[in-house]
Amino acid sequence: MALSLYGDIDDSRYFMFSDQASSQYSFCLDNGSRNRVFPSTLMQYRSVHSELETPESKGSSHNNLHDGPAFDDAGRVRDRSRVEDLTSSTNKRIHPSDHSICDQISVTDDSMQGDTASDSHTVVNTPNIPSYSPKSPLISRLLCLSGEVFSYDLKNLQPDPREIVDLLKCTGSERGNWMIVGASYRRQGNPRAAIIVLKAMLEVMAQHGIPEQQLKPAFLLLSGCETDLGKLTQEEGKVDHEHYQKAQEWIQKVYGTTKILNRSTISEPLSSTANKLFHPPSSDSNESQRLTHSFRPKADLPARPPSPDRSDIMREIQSLRSRFHSQAGAKRKLKDSLDLERDIRRRLEKEVDILRRERDDSRRREENALIQLQRESEDRRRAEDDYFYERDLRMKMEERLSGRRTPSPYRL
Repeated sequence: MALSLYGDIDDSRYFMFSDQASSQYSFCLDNGSRNRVFPSTLMQYRSVHSELETPESKGSSHNNLHDGPAFDDAGRVRDRSRVEDLTSSTNKRIHPSDHSICDQISVTDDSMQGDTASDSHTVVNTPNIPSYSPKSPLISRLLCLSGEVFSYDLKNLQPDPREIVDLLKCTGSERGNWMIVGASYRRQGNPRAAIIVLKAMLEVMAQHGIPEQQLKPAFLLLSGCETDLGKLTQEEGKVDHEHYQKAQEWIQKVYGTTKILNRSTISEPLSSTANKLFHPPSSDSNESQRLTHSFRPKADLPARPPSPDRSDIMREIQSLRSRFHSQAGAKRKLKDSLDLERDIRRRLEKEVDILRRERDDSRRREENALIQLQRESEDRRRAEDDYFYERDLRMKMEERLSGRRTPSPYRL
């Protein structure tokens, strides 16, 4: 961004500068006992070029604008031959346009005369910053661009806030100027433009490392603007909770998220709090009422819920204690029954061990009895065999002794 001096015409100095977005602005500094700084119109800008192209000014290196472009109403480059001549009405005071600068800035005659005589292109001025009283309306803000101090009229803000945003960025304005411009847009019933200005301010502050704790007023103003947009959509017959949700998010950045609001209760508490903080007046209200609404915030917090009765608290504590004791008694009973069941289980396990040992003894005795039975059976068969053998021998001996007949073998 650069500020260049084009020349002097009838005790008036003309400047031109361009911002980062390549937008060009021209200003005129009128000398006199009560100097005013205001942006020159396109017609006067053309007249300046036409005047500076005279033979007397062509010899000056810094006043020659013959090679500079000319612009039409749309800002396009046009032919130099179409530039209108300087008229007698050019030096008259120009009525401020939508972005006019009409506040009073005094420039001392000594500094202006000394600067006119010098070869430098800078203008040394001593601004007389006006003091505002609490009852006077706030209609302008002081800005400084390349050493030039001027004031910006807030009553004639354009609906598109891009120009004022670029100007605030070029001048490196502080948070107060951004907030006042955004509040002016909201006061005029243009919350969308106010949101654009405030979001641009947040981006600039983030680039400069400003913490969010110092930007809470901007968050509150953004919340109020989103609430206004929600009301406008409701008046148009549309039901859109997006603006109320955004308003809730902005206000939660200030007060935290300890309590979550329902969707049905977003509109009423949020709008009441935001409107009490920054309540926009009606269109027919005067400037003093606007100042009163803008700079008298009302932080009416919702009433606290009534505290419960002490007797209710004591009854609740007593019921909790009785429940605790009953649970402790049930726990002891379960523990005793567990010990009893454990003893019974151990006793039964011992009995099972005894029965198992008895079973094993019975099986061993049975096996021994079977073995003994087999032995006795074998002994009996051997005894029978011996008996039959001895009987046969006896019968044979008897036959030999009798000599005649053989007795029956079945006779004993």
